[in-house]
Amino acid sequence: MVISEINITKRKWKEFQELNITKRKWKEFQEHTKADNELQLLKKTIVDGWPKSKNQVHNSIKKYNQYKQNLTIIDDLIFKDKALLVPKTLQKEMIDKIHYCHMGINKCLSLAKESLFWINMSNDIKQKVLNCEICAKYSNSQQPEPLKSHEIPTLPWNKLGCDLFQLGNVRL
Repeated sequence: MVISEINITKRKWKEFQELNITKRKWKEFQEHTKADNELQLLKKTIVDGWPKSKNQVHNSIKKYNQYKQNLTIIDDLIFKDKALLVPKTLQKEMIDKIHYCHMGINKCLSLAKESLFWINMSNDIKQKVLNCEICAKYSNSQQPEPLKSHEIPTLPWNKLGCDLFQLGNVRL
């Protein structure tokens, strides 16, 4: 191992330690990763090295080929950069945890992308939020008004304006 590889490994290990995950959940991820044949093949490919040609990559892991430079293994788990690769069997549980507070598509995606990864994760989360009755009921019912441009005044205090809004049944 050359010096740069050692530094990269140390940095990855530090990032791994900063993840907010319990030991029990960590073991659960390890067990589900070991039980997932696709992820085991992916781990083997990462360790042995990716084939020179994309055509030589096994069909079940071709979808990871575009991320091959970003994939690493730490403590028997696969990471894409700082994000933990979630086995298929845990994806629904992770979506439910991300969506638990009904924060909307953008916030859920932002939260998930900080620490998790799987192929089509964004689409899976969007579908969960779009199909959620609670999110639909309490989503923004009032659309934002488009901005209206106006002439720029030539002198100070030449034009005055006031923002109007409604709070409950009271207009201010």
